[in-house]
Parts: sequence; structure tokens; C-alpha cells
Amino acid sequence: MRMWRTLFLALFLLVFLSGPGAAQTVLKARLLGNISTLDSAKINQVNDHAVAENIYSHLVKYKPGSVDIEPDLAVSWTISRNGEVYTFSLRKGVKWHKGFGEFTAKDVKYSIERTLDPKTKSPNAGDFSLVDRVEVIDDYTVRIFLKEPYAPFLTVTLPYRPGWILNQAAVEKFGSDYGLNPIGTGPFVFERYVPGTEVALSANKQYYAGSPKLDRIVFKPISEETVAEIALERGDVDIMYFRSPEVYQRLKAKKGIIVEEKTGPGVYSLVFNIDKKPFTDPRVRKAIHHAINKEQIVKNILGGIATRGTNVLPPNFLSYTDAVVQYDYSPEKAKKLLKEAGLGDGFKTTLYYSQLSPWPLVVPVIQEDLRKVGIEVELKGLEHASLMSFVRTRKHEFGVLPHLRPPDPDMIFHLMFHSKGSSNATGYRSEDENIEKARVEMSPDKRKAMYVQLQKKLVEDSPTVPLFYLKVLVARKPYVKGHPVDLLNGFWGYSTYVEK
Repeated sequence: MRMWRTLFLALFLLVFLSGPGAAQTVLKARLLGNISTLDSAKINQVNDHAVAENIYSHLVKYKPGSVDIEPDLAVSWTISRNGEVYTFSLRKGVKWHKGFGEFTAKDVKYSIERTLDPKTKSPNAGDFSLVDRVEVIDDYTVRIFLKEPYAPFLTVTLPYRPGWILNQAAVEKFGSDYGLNPIGTGPFVFERYVPGTEVALSANKQYYAGSPKLDRIVFKPISEETVAEIALERGDVDIMYFRSPEVYQRLKAKKGIIVEEKTGPGVYSLVFNIDKKPFTDPRVRKAIHHAINKEQIVKNILGGIATRGTNVLPPNFLSYTDAVVQYDYSPEKAKKLLKEAGLGDGFKTTLYYSQLSPWPLVVPVIQEDLRKVGIEVELKGLEHASLMSFVRTRKHEFGVLPHLRPPDPDMIFHLMFHSKGSSNATGYRSEDENIEKARVEMSPDKRKAMYVQLQKKLVEDSPTVPLFYLKVLVARKPYVKGHPVDLLNGFWGYSTYVEK
């Protein structure tokens, strides 16, 4: 009888402790808004990226909280002397989520080729434009051949959005619904998405580096910064990335909230469609440079969360230089340039902007500065994803463009200023040849010199007005531990844990 009682008690405890009612460690994280897709080949939005970073793996990844690379699905690699052939030795025994088998070299080949396939319509296809072919040597060895050397291939392309590896069987099974049925090898498994409510992930107990410390991450889409602030204070979310200067000042002063910050590799700019009048005239673009009081924006509007923009590259990028044309705040110079362009009486235009912070605070100041020199600006705010699509397809005359990328100059020059760049919102195409030469130059010193000249040329031509460089801001409850501040719109949940 005692043996049966002992057995019954053991079974009861097993069910109680591990059954559906067992307590789970759940992290509730703020997301800047709803997601649009978790198809890794189609992601180019902040919200999608933050979630996907926990689902997928790369061949190499950024060390959490930095832009240094470390092994992920690849354990080692070699690069040929001519810089055109990359050979990767792959990690063995890595399992796909939800029973889709074991990761092999075939998955790498499929992922890259799918991104390149025009039928996929991947916004990241341009990042693989120099890939000639991918060869599977065996199940755990893959070789990537480039058409020509590309210096940032290992440090930018593979560890960022283009480099996420996916599963062919899963893509074929879910078809057009794959974007909301993602299958990866990362530390968390996609559970469900309820628009406006949550994106839920559960721990991948088979993750190659060991199970995460969290059982679940629940991302809460909250677009309004003050609403997110209240949610953090009430405990409805445990951690939040944010951008509002007002929220920054308030949260820093509150007990029970920890605020962390790092300078981010992003530039936040005004962009002109230089194929539409009056912005075809560089004098008009330079006039707007002089008309905007950037110091006022940085100090009075963005106090503490940004520094003044002067260059198309952020300061933490390779080859950044201060030796570019400096457009001081001067309404007089602005009026003079407008008069020279035949617009002495001013003109009317529409400025399209993102409703994400801090743009709603910034654009009224720009509107007023431009009014003072005779430019009448109508403001039109769009949901962030809609704004990005709108300006990238150049439907605007005048807009804003936040651009956050890994800190290599090719991420600015090729994406934003090459005629075929996926983020070229201006139509600029004057420096295609020099941009192409710089991205294939393997000598660091020569490459740096080439980018210094490109910076000078771009700032002189002024297809954009760099306004400011934002910091990355994170606020969390004290019981949230181990979370690295992500510099590139990600959210690394694997090392994060809750200790109450």
C-alpha cells in the first residue's frame, strides 16, 4: 500500500509541475506595431525583424549587443585569396522547429537562391546580387561563389536580414501562408499572431546552444510611446525599446525602471525625389539644408536621445569623416539660394513622415523653419510600413527616411544612393560607378579613401538632408536580466531572463 501511495504522489507531482497549469517564465516585450510577415526573405520592417531574430539563425551572427560576428549555423569558414569564394563548415545536429528535420547545407543553398529568385520579390535580393552560385559540397559543407570580391559579405550580408536560413519543405507546405507560419532553427518557436494583441513565441528546447531561460516571449504591439510607457509601469510589458525624448526623460527619473542606451548605426534624414520639381534643382535642396535649425531639433526636441546630423554616414561607420560641406543654419542663405533658383516667392510641397516617434515631434519644427523662408509645407503622417514603401517607390516629392543598418558604408551608399539600391528614395544615380568600385575593394585603406570621397560628393549634391543620429533606448523592469541592447532593430531573447 505504501508503494502505491508513493507512486501516486510522484505521478501527481509530475502532472502538477509539468502540466498545462505549471508556472512558466514569460517575458512580455513591447513591439513598435503589428508585424506584416515573418518570411525571412521578405522582411524589411523593424517589427518583423525583432520577432524573426528569435526564430531564425544565420551562418554567422552578430554577437548580442554588438556588431562583431561569431559562429551560428557555421562553425568555421575560409575565404579564398581573391575574396570570391567562401567555404563554410556547418554545425551538425541542428533541428528545424516543429519536426521539419535536420538542418543541412541544402538549406543554405535554397535560402540564398530563393531570395535571389525574382518570383520571391525579396527586398533583400540586392544584397545577394554579387552571388554567382552556391554549391553543396556535402551535408555539412557549403561553398558560396561571388562574381567579384565584396568586402562586407561576411560582416554585413550574412549576419543581417538577408542571411536568415529557412526550410524549403516548410515554405512549400505553407505556400502563401508561410509568412505567418515561419520555421527556423533559432532559440524560439513561433506560436501565434493575434493582430493588435500579441505575437507569441515559445522556447526551442532543441536549440543547439541549449534551451532558453525563458519559456515564452510575448510581444505586445503598442505603437504609441506613452501607452507603452504606461504599460511598462503597470507591468503589462516588462521591457520596451522606444524613441520618444519625453518618455526618455520621464523613465530615467522613475524608480523601478532601468533605462539603457547606446549610439546606434543609423541616420535619420529628409529625402527629396530629385526627379520631381522643384527638387531637381540642387540649389533648392541646399536651401532646405540651410533653412532647418538642426541644433534646435537635437537639443530642444530630441534632448538626450540624438546627435546632430552632418553627413550621410553616421559617426560609427567605417571611413566616416567630418571633412564634408557644413550647412549652417542660415535662413538668409536659404532665401538667397531659392531666389537664384527662381523661387524667390517660395513654393508649396507635402512632407510625408512616419507616425513612429520621434517624427511627429520633429516634422512640425521643420514645417515652421521652412515657412520662415517661404516654403509652405503640408504634413502627411503615414503608418511606418506604408511610409517606407511610399518613399522607396518614390511616390513622394519630399519625405523622411530612417535608415538603420550594420555600420559599413556600403549599407548607406549602395542601398540609398545607387540607382538600383532597394532604399534609394531619391532617384540619385550620379555615383553608381564609384559605389560599385568601393564595395568590391578588399584593401581597407583604399576602400576608406574611396568612401571619404563619396561622402564629400553626396553631401555636396544633397539628395538628402541628414538631420540626426538616434541612440538606441531600452527601458526594463529591474527583474529583467541578461538582455543585450540590440543596435540593429533586433531583440535577442535567448540570453534574457526574469528574476523576481
